[in-house]
Amino acid sequence: PRATPAVAGGRVVAMSREGQAWCLDAASGKVLWQRQVARETGADLPQWGFAGSPTVLGSRLYLNVGAGGTALDLASGKVLWASKGGPAGY
Repeated sequence: PRATPAVAGGRVVAMSREGQAWCLDAASGKVLWQRQVARETGADLPQWGFAGSPTVLGSRLYLNVGAGGTALDLASGKVLWASKGGPAGY
């Protein structure tokens, strides 16, 4: 990833440059889930790639993907909501 991963509830979550989100078990490193968030939400890949740090609030994971952002369920990786497609900003 191009930004700091987040650690919460025994999980480590990170976002790749290409728009893939990963959730790993913090103790073992086992992949709990992964999602192609940019493709699933129709977000454009920025010229610099995705570089925002994930943010965890409660059971939700917030990512800078799309024009306004995307929220995933931390436990399953399911997309809870997403802004319209388009490029992510700073």
